Amino acid sequence: MVAFLLGCFDPSERDFNPVLASVRIEPATGVLGDTLECIAEAADRDGDDPVVNFAWTNASTGLALGSGATYTITRPQAEAGNLLQCNVSASDADRGLAVTGLATAEVLNSPPSLAVEVTPAEGRVGDRFECRADAADPDGDTPTVAYAWSVAGTEVGTD
Repeated sequence: MVAFLLGCFDPSERDFNPVLASVRIEPATGVLGDTLECIAEAADRDGDDPVVNFAWTNASTGLALGSGATYTITRPQAEAGNLLQCNVSASDADRGLAVTGLATAEVLNSPPSLAVEVTPAEGRVGDRFECRADAADPDGDTPTVAYAWSVAGTEVGTD
C-alpha cells in the first residue's frame, strides 16, 4: 500500500502558495489632491500569475476608502496627519490560498494658496496704494495673512 501511494504522488504537480515580496506606497507622503499608488510585488513559484487585490483604509479613522492600486487623497475621508493604509492580498488561482501585506502613507498639511492685488499698479511719491490678499487653505484651516510694505527691498510699513 505504501508503494502505491508513493507511485501516485507526483511532486512536480505540487501547488505552491504565492509570495508577496514587497508592498509599498509611492509617494510615501501626500497632500490633498495627490494620487498615491500601492505597488505589490507578488510571485508564484509554480508559474501561476497571482491575483492581487488592493483595499485602502484610513488607518487613523478606520474608514474604508476604496479598492484599486491608486487612491486620490480627498477630504473629508482623509486629513492632514492621517495615516492611509493599503492592504494587499495575493491569491493563487489554483487553490485559493492568499498571502497579505500592507503599507502606509502619511497625509501632510497642504500649503495655503494666496492671491495678492496691489492697486494702483503704478504710482508716484505720495500716492496711496492698497494691498488686498485672499488666502485659502484646502485643509480647512484658517490662514493668517500679514502685510509688509517694502521699497527696493527695504521694509517701510506693516499694515
